[in-house]
Amino acid sequence: MIAPTQHKQSSSGSITIETTGSHGNWRPVCRYFFREACDCDAGLILPRGSTECTVCLIGQTWVSETSTCNDCIPGQFKPNNGTGACFTCPLDETSGTGFASCVNCDIGQTWVSETSTCNDCIPGKFKPITGSSACLTCPRNETSGTGFARCVNCNIGQTWVNETSTCNGCIPGKFKTSLGSGACLDCQDNSISTVGSSNRASCMCKRGFTGINTGLCKMCEPGTYKAFIGSEICSKCPVGKYASVLFGSVSEDNCSKTFTVKLSFTLNVAEESITNDIKIQIRENVAEKMGIDISKVSELTFRSVTHVVLTILAVFATRGVCIA
Repeated sequence: MIAPTQHKQSSSGSITIETTGSHGNWRPVCRYFFREACDCDAGLILPRGSTECTVCLIGQTWVSETSTCNDCIPGQFKPNNGTGACFTCPLDETSGTGFASCVNCDIGQTWVSETSTCNDCIPGKFKPITGSSACLTCPRNETSGTGFARCVNCNIGQTWVNETSTCNGCIPGKFKTSLGSGACLDCQDNSISTVGSSNRASCMCKRGFTGINTGLCKMCEPGTYKAFIGSEICSKCPVGKYASVLFGSVSEDNCSKTFTVKLSFTLNVAEESITNDIKIQIRENVAEKMGIDISKVSELTFRSVTHVVLTILAVFATRGVCIA
């Protein structure tokens, strides 16, 4: 139903107020020469410079000094239309500019004024309660992931992994003896540990290596092998068989009845200094130590040899080991 046109008299002259409806709420529209003659219905206001009565929206309040509807300031709210004042947010809640209601940030979140949002606590911080308060820094040796309500103290044998925000067991070959988010430590060279090892004693010599656990692990020498992890000594190849790899054999399968000696080296002396007699002596020595006929030791071809290789050769010869 359209309200009838109303007429008002003023000391300055006559104006006509045409009343029109919008969603059930009547808003007088003033057509006049003298603004002070126009009255608005209850709950409506006439902004300065306007000819139409209006209402302040939710999140806004009427400011008489400026004759404008202004947004509620941060920390306040207003849930309905009208000229009423904004309300102050309850304790531990907050709001941004022009908010219709206050916000209670979840645990693991804090209020960011610049964006008027509840943001997750960053890694290394936490927040165990709801509200707008700031996130707290984790204690020493503890840490957290994004949006954590509490910090984490990784157990011994575990380290903090940022990518997954979890405490993961130390990988094989590493160990960790203390609580906290620190990194796992490396086992000594040529040793290995199981997942989640919590002490150096967990580091044991790899297959093909022998020595005292937590100490130096040496490769099994030619003619020996070691198939298991630990401090056991390397086992000798069966009689009549020889290791077919240089060092670090891990299986008896590497022990073979056939072998070939192939040497290539460059000497610091003239090639003619390596006589046939020297070659024969090397072959005889190898054959004698291995307990085989010299005919089964291939002819030696000298192309390039260093002093190191000659030393290794001496070891092979004295141990009766040939290398394929």
